[in-house]
Amino acid sequence: MSVDKSWADTIILCVSGIVAFGVSIWLTPLLRNWAVARGWVVPPSPRRVHTNPTPRIGGLAIYLSFVFATLAGITISFLLIATGLFKGQFWLGDDLWRIILLLLGSVPIALISAIDDIRELSPLPRLLSHFLGAAIIVVPQVIYPTGRPGVLIDIINSPFGGIIRLGDIPLLALIITLVWIVGMMNTINWIDGLDGLSGGIVLIAAIMLFLENLLGGRTAEHGYQWQFTSALIAVVLAASVAGFLPFNWHPASIFMGDSGAMFLGFALGVLSIIDGAKLATVLLVVGLPVMDAIWVVLYRLYNRRNAGKADKSHIHHRLLEMGYSQRQIVLFFYALTIIFGLVGIMPITQEPWIKFLALVVLVILLLPIILYSVYYRPRNRKSNHQEQKQDL
Repeated sequence: MSVDKSWADTIILCVSGIVAFGVSIWLTPLLRNWAVARGWVVPPSPRRVHTNPTPRIGGLAIYLSFVFATLAGITISFLLIATGLFKGQFWLGDDLWRIILLLLGSVPIALISAIDDIRELSPLPRLLSHFLGAAIIVVPQVIYPTGRPGVLIDIINSPFGGIIRLGDIPLLALIITLVWIVGMMNTINWIDGLDGLSGGIVLIAAIMLFLENLLGGRTAEHGYQWQFTSALIAVVLAASVAGFLPFNWHPASIFMGDSGAMFLGFALGVLSIIDGAKLATVLLVVGLPVMDAIWVVLYRLYNRRNAGKADKSHIHHRLLEMGYSQRQIVLFFYALTIIFGLVGIMPITQEPWIKFLALVVLVILLLPIILYSVYYRPRNRKSNHQEQKQDL
């Protein structure tokens, strides 16, 4: 007796997702209480919107849930094969090796970011950990191009027709991939300014990438219903965040901190590459955070400020000043993420020029929001205390 391929895939994905969600929803309150007992909390400050001391090591729950559930998924796949319940292979080529590289690359990112969440570090060790984590998963493919064991943006579909082969210039492909992954990490981190905001966006992004995976599927040559490697990562990532979000919804009892935001950005950046580049889809899904990051950098440079120093120049901070509640802003961001995510994965929008057009439309729609939030000056600005009361 053997298990059909589609059933085997479904079993692994479902069990891995349940494990990720279960570990996350169990571990998050434990970490919260542990951090509070040790005084590892973030006090209110002028550049933050929360009003009570709150722990910010919740990202460790997301990270550990992801690691544990991913390893569980790999173990189940081997058990199905070892017991003879499934005859075949779940992993194509070096897919399993890519997941191992993903887990290895996440270690310095999660470790240094967790230390930073407990006691703030200088920017240099944080930045080095970002590039080290990205390099662990990218460099092997540059060193061993024939084996293709790593992750690299070597081909981009041009919206004007044809293919841009970055792989012909390995150093250029390496730089672009590193910038993409590190940029995605900092984009997700920068949008983590309101309760549930960055976590919800990554949850939606992971679901959208899984759906695109399911709709697109493998080629007939491989006979796969979906791209198993990226499907597993997407499911586990979404489930890990879903278990954390109930505790991070406004008013949050715990923040994900850099350990969560940086890891989520890293995982999302790698997920968009690992089974065929889905850069346009990811840009559509996280278009608002990307626009926010670009705007903040330009705004700070224009005002001769440190581009990496935190302040309240983000779009969500501007909307908060305009009198909108945290929940209203977060739900608005969710809505835009879902709308453009659906646009990115629809079968009729798979042509590169259509996705490029959708990105242009997204920019055109977001620019008025950014400009309006910048130049709008409310007559009576609500205090953080009033904001907290309105949301309760």
